[in-house]
Amino acid sequence: MEMKTHSADGVMHLALQGEFTIYDAGIKDELLALCAGPRVEIDLSQVNEIDSVGVQLLLLVLRQAQMQQRSLRLVALHPAVNTMFELYDLHQTFGLDTNGEQLS
Repeated sequence: MEMKTHSADGVMHLALQGEFTIYDAGIKDELLALCAGPRVEIDLSQVNEIDSVGVQLLLLVLRQAQMQQRSLRLVALHPAVNTMFELYDLHQTFGLDTNGEQLS
């Protein structure tokens, strides 16, 4: 898993690349730290594999954001991520439509 960040207009943009699986469970603290800003967007377009641990980490980030009343948005889901979100029925949880696009 590779993480790339940049900040623009008060939004932290985090792009995840590669496999987001149990082998990446150790990035939990780093991921939470990167997502600690008031507005965060996570780009999942380059995550070509995700398992239940990757999903759990995204849910943890979402829960932390909600508890601290911060904005978290997922953008550009890779088809593999979209498939996993369908399997776990997570689109609405993350404010997405079934195509992985942000709901209005």
